[in-house]
Amino acid sequence: MKYMIFLMLMALNHVLAFSQAKMIVESDTLYKAPESIAYDSLRGVLYVSNFSGVGADGKPRTDNTISKIGLNGELLKTDYIGGLSMPTGICIYNRDLYIVERQGVVIFDLDKEEIRQRIPIETKDFLNDITLDPAGNIFVTVSGTSKILCIDENGPTVWLEDEGIHNPNGILYHKGRLLVGTTGDGCLKMIKPETREISLIAYIGEQIVDGIRPCGSGYLVSLFEGNLFWVSLEGKVIELINTREEGVYLADFEYIESKGLLFVPCLWNNMIRIYKLEEME
Repeated sequence: MKYMIFLMLMALNHVLAFSQAKMIVESDTLYKAPESIAYDSLRGVLYVSNFSGVGADGKPRTDNTISKIGLNGELLKTDYIGGLSMPTGICIYNRDLYIVERQGVVIFDLDKEEIRQRIPIETKDFLNDITLDPAGNIFVTVSGTSKILCIDENGPTVWLEDEGIHNPNGILYHKGRLLVGTTGDGCLKMIKPETREISLIAYIGEQIVDGIRPCGSGYLVSLFEGNLFWVSLEGKVIELINTREEGVYLADFEYIESKGLLFVPCLWNNMIRIYKLEEME
């Protein structure tokens, strides 16, 4: 019994080790609705999608950009990639940056620094976040629906349509599982790719379940309206950041676990914040 109690206390201490977040950088308003951030470990930089919003005519813009920043938050290039249509989720797979825009997915060659491919997706729905599995299959959430798309060598198809994932937003493939933030019911859910079985991990909150990143034995998960949580696979939820009173948004963030650095795109605040996740004293 004493040994079991010891193990429980050790597990609790492991959770609490990630329960302090200190803001170390707040940028000027240099961005145009920054929505998603991805870390390029090969080059030691990060990329930021500038969503911007619709044009004056109410139609999707086609002049949006991806910015490049340093680990210290320095803006290295505002328009590192141009000619995009309201980009949202981004991620890196192998040596390419994958970008969701309004009518498809853009694959940007980071070595050649040029767009390698555009994959069109015919839809009027809102393509949102993106992740890839080890085989290179691309998964894209379609917010406002109950769909996740998959793009393989045969092109885009509806991989899963189920009310259990209504209004999906954030998505992450990690260690053989798909993690999905379902804004329809405010939850973090897990999907087994081989069976497409959906299971609940935890209730997060009744708003937009946005970013998802690995952290320790669990995951960091954001509510766009201004919260960041650490969530265990067993369903334990611990709040680390709350910026609601400040009116600061917390969109599709990046977390570099080896450095304990959290990069937050604050969308309608047009800025980026960097936090250091520290151990409790």
